[in-house]
Amino acid sequence: MAAQRTEPGDMPGSRVRVPTKSGPAPYKWGEEETAGAFVEHLTVVAARRLDDLDKAVELGQEAYKLLGEALAKGASIATNEQAYATGILYHLINAHLREQYHLSDEEVPERAAFVDLGASVEFEETLASVRKVLTPDQYACYVLHYLDDLAAPDIAEVLGLPVAKVHGYLTRARAALRQPAIKELLDPQV
Repeated sequence: MAAQRTEPGDMPGSRVRVPTKSGPAPYKWGEEETAGAFVEHLTVVAARRLDDLDKAVELGQEAYKLLGEALAKGASIATNEQAYATGILYHLINAHLREQYHLSDEEVPERAAFVDLGASVEFEETLASVRKVLTPDQYACYVLHYLDDLAAPDIAEVLGLPVAKVHGYLTRARAALRQPAIKELLDPQV
């Protein structure tokens, strides 16, 4: 299809979808989805972490704008624009949560977000148990893969790590999930 015009201030794009190696076709800047669809995707990602839909929309739009600025400055993107924009979005979400809950840089903002989303105590305990046995990078890979459904190449782009290292971290996270205490939390009938 031909490129479509968007509202003033939005970036132009088209609705052509191109499959990628890392799974479903991503929302690609300027060639795969309209600006509105890209921002909608980012808003959905933000809404998984935030209970305030207006803030999720605001952060989705901000991440899209920052992606455009990065591309205009010639940013090198190894996988796709969706993963890059999602990485920007996570930084914005974490900054918002740190401000909202008055968290220090050492405190983990995911905990506050999951509590807001009504996560069960067992799920909180599982996350805490997994976090104890993983490094910060391993835990970030775990969250992005298992909670946000990102593929390893996209996680590598978000975190700025080699894909092979991400695969190793995910293997370590799976091993941590197989530990008896954690398995019991995930499935009390084990």
